[in-house]
Amino acid sequence: MKIKEKFDLSSENGQYTVVSSDKSFNTYIVLGTIAALLFRKAKEKDCSKEELLTLILKKSDISTVLALSELNSFIKTMKENDIFE
Repeated sequence: MKIKEKFDLSSENGQYTVVSSDKSFNTYIVLGTIAALLFRKAKEKDCSKEELLTLILKKSDISTVLALSELNSFIKTMKENDIFE
């Protein structure tokens, strides 16, 4: 999974949002801290689900079940909005 080049992450007042250089993208997506971490990693390089899960577990103090739930929610949101390559 890799984020398309036209998408970036904006951080303002502690809130993370997905922004696009494409003016036809009119969706406002707010991400939490974990999702923002995943977005940054998937922007850098093509990542597998396992790599992203490992990243969550390494960077946060949550259970594997909760981490997997967060990851699945992130993937679903990115796919629904055509943000992955």
